Amino acid sequence: MRERTSECARCGARFDWIQVRKPRKYCDSCRWIRAVPTPKQCEGCGAVFLGERSTKRYCSRACNANVRNATRADGVPTQCGYCGIAFTPKFARSPGKYCSRRCNLMVNHSGKSSAWPRPTQLTVVPWAACLHCREWFVASTGRKQHTSACRHQLTYVSPVPAPRPCRVCGVVGPPIMRQGGYTCTPCGAASRAASSRENKGRRRARKRGAPCERFTRQEIFERDDWTCYLCGRLALGEWNDPDEPTIDHIQPLAKGGAHTRINVACCCRRCNSLKIDFTFDEYRARVLDTKGT
Repeated sequence: MRERTSECARCGARFDWIQVRKPRKYCDSCRWIRAVPTPKQCEGCGAVFLGERSTKRYCSRACNANVRNATRADGVPTQCGYCGIAFTPKFARSPGKYCSRRCNLMVNHSGKSSAWPRPTQLTVVPWAACLHCREWFVASTGRKQHTSACRHQLTYVSPVPAPRPCRVCGVVGPPIMRQGGYTCTPCGAASRAASSRENKGRRRARKRGAPCERFTRQEIFERDDWTCYLCGRLALGEWNDPDEPTIDHIQPLAKGGAHTRINVACCCRRCNSLKIDFTFDEYRARVLDTKGT
């Protein structure tokens, strides 16, 4: 960008400007003023009018409509250059050669009129069956599918594979594609629910500014042998059961704890709901001593 000095094309004053793309013609005072109307002659009625735009040709919409109506066809039919049907062109000033857009495309598809035979000639229509939906269509350009949707299905969508055992439970059934492998419907839903819980735990740690590590619930459960670290019982219950295995922070996030492997442990839902945001010492003093008394 360079600073330049130019003369305004409207008021003649000198002004400074910084060149970014194209040069400026007007100063800051004149650049927002509308163009000065110039006298023009209407092409419809011949009257003189003031036009602000250089492309304005008529003094009013009425003159424009009169000129367009005058150039319309006078009802004289003409013959289509492709199918030979008699039709009336829309405008007499530039009459069309073809009766419809289809005839125009049939002639100009390959760039040469001779490439497409006339209907009056005896031709063989290249009928073909679609490879996807098996519907018949005219394969004029060597196509194998009659629509883009069928072509997409054959090109990008893979066929359904044979049934395979689930990688989690081992049940043989139709696999769910695009789920990171072959899983049945219940195992896929459970995997998505576990991922949602893991993401929620990391979000809670990031909101509090605590250190965060990426690990899975299954990894922590197998490390602790599915045993609750507070009561010592096995946590093998189903969802929302008292013995359901959960992840608990030994030092709570609300009291400066971190979301790391060292600070988390396997805990049953019963003990996790009683511990709330207590530390281990507070839990022993308030809960275990209360149960003992």
